[in-house]
Amino acid sequence: MNRKKFIKNSLLASGTFLLPNAIWAFNKNYNVGTKDQNKFVSKPNLKRFKVSEIGTKFFETELSILKSQANLQLHRKYFISENINGICTPTLLETNNKENLVFIPELYKDKKHNGFIVKVCENGLCEETKIFTHENQGYYAFWGKEYLGHPTLYHYNVETFHLMRMHKENGQWINHRVMPMYPNEMLALYKQQLQEVKQEQLTQQFGYDFEIHKDGFYQFLALKNDWEQGIITKEKEAYEKQNPATIYTPTNAVQPLQTGEPTFTYTNPFVPIYCKGDDLSHATIKPTIIYEEVAGTKIEIADMPAYKTQDELGDCRAFSLATLLQHYTCQKWKSDIPDCKNPPSDSAISYFGLMAYTNRAIYKGGNLQELKSKGFTEEELEESGISKTFQPNQDEARSMYVIINELSKSGNRLIMENCKPFENLATSFSTSGAVGLAKRDELLNYLKSIFERLKNKSELNIKDCSQEVAKLNSYVDLKFNQITLKKALIESSLDHFLYVLFFSECKMENFPSGFRALCYPLDDMDIRVDDVKNIIIKGLKLSKPVMLPSLCLSEDKNDECKMRHALVISGYKKVKKSTLTIEVFKVHNSWGIEWQKKHNDGWMDADAICHNTSKIKSKDGSYRIGSASVIWLD
Repeated sequence: MNRKKFIKNSLLASGTFLLPNAIWAFNKNYNVGTKDQNKFVSKPNLKRFKVSEIGTKFFETELSILKSQANLQLHRKYFISENINGICTPTLLETNNKENLVFIPELYKDKKHNGFIVKVCENGLCEETKIFTHENQGYYAFWGKEYLGHPTLYHYNVETFHLMRMHKENGQWINHRVMPMYPNEMLALYKQQLQEVKQEQLTQQFGYDFEIHKDGFYQFLALKNDWEQGIITKEKEAYEKQNPATIYTPTNAVQPLQTGEPTFTYTNPFVPIYCKGDDLSHATIKPTIIYEEVAGTKIEIADMPAYKTQDELGDCRAFSLATLLQHYTCQKWKSDIPDCKNPPSDSAISYFGLMAYTNRAIYKGGNLQELKSKGFTEEELEESGISKTFQPNQDEARSMYVIINELSKSGNRLIMENCKPFENLATSFSTSGAVGLAKRDELLNYLKSIFERLKNKSELNIKDCSQEVAKLNSYVDLKFNQITLKKALIESSLDHFLYVLFFSECKMENFPSGFRALCYPLDDMDIRVDDVKNIIIKGLKLSKPVMLPSLCLSEDKNDECKMRHALVISGYKKVKKSTLTIEVFKVHNSWGIEWQKKHNDGWMDADAICHNTSKIKSKDGSYRIGSASVIWLD
């Protein structure tokens, strides 16, 4: 939520408003009366602010704690994030002995923060302790269960993907890593905490206990870290004095003031990069620059599945997800699948079959009450989609993050390739471009006409369908039959009809489950193109093929992308020519082996790919990279 908009609706006429993260460390059975409830409030000066590297404004802000009989104001102003949804949001704890502890992540500049714990006593005196200096930490902060008998704060390091813990030990505040955690997991943990901490109230602090085994090696690393951090902190503080951050005022206001990307233009994301020794014989356009690979930089995911082609009937999202799932299966069942490019029939995932998940119908503003009366929940209609429906050629679809989570929780039940071999479909639609699209549309229109002409509430009333079955099998070799067609024709909608016709005969087999999905960025994160590139590289270093579910192929200036594509990144390297060094990704696309050959087996300019990550338009007119633009399985 933007602070300026929040202030307009504030109950406090002074322009001050409540922060959501205030808690009181009483036992759960303690009843906090309304008159005892504290209010943690912030009063920003909208005319003085810093701007982070990702465009978030940090306003110079007065913080205070409003009590029933007193107003405790902090001793100085801080540059506080405009975001109150956990992106560097301050948080307050009042302890049993009436101490007020405030954690404040303050922007220095770029994406570097200084973290402070401020103790505010009843007499108004403040004691400030700096916990970290120039770190990309302080996200999703909350006060948690006491550790070693002292107040304990948890927060997130987005640079290293670690849950951090601040607590007192031997009279000093320390800030140590607790465990690795993906951003979406940290956000879920933070939201769970907020359920216990109701906005504008003080309630029981978050009670979860995070345990780590503190053996001798851990203790050695902790001591080493504290010693090194002390030296580094002094160097950083000296640097900050000599290099202060810019503070913007009406006289030097930064342009533009919006968060997110300013004006931009989508370009061609597929720019093949060739090195010495690469095969140039298939190149559509012969390269004018031949690079050299920088030694020691190459990452290439081993044992990737074979390249497949979606042609005009397949779905790039289904094919990209199938690539991730097949690779995951090959790693889990390594002894049974010696070659991931040619898995046994009982271990090969149907790429077309995954469209039963990716192309599920979603609620688009129809009669919500009527659908709910049929047993559909709002979550199904608005997020999970309507089960047992199939919508080819979708304009709108549910998010890949939701689809992956659903697959994992349901035991990863998938259709095998031997039930729905996509090659049988691709043979009929192998002609790309206008001719292929016309053939696809002809099939889909014929399916629609069958449903509209022959649908009935009872199979007994449906006439002989042998002519329709024969014509369908002339389009695609999927062995359609009258029994299944008649079952499909008693369904209530075209989407249900198509699901039964295409998928009902296939048994859902259990494939390895238990995976989780990393998705980046989260809803409230404003990130840049370099952040996208760095997170992809991070996944590849973990030996994870990385999906980009929304790469823009259209060249629309200052507009939302009109043509999106999903693909997988399976490699990375640096290449150089004289003094020029560039970064390169390996694309595992769903357009077949011939496309890969013509594009140097997928080795593409990494910056061109990341630049074309689809952006969404914000309310202030700026653009930002969409949520969950990078995904991998773990």
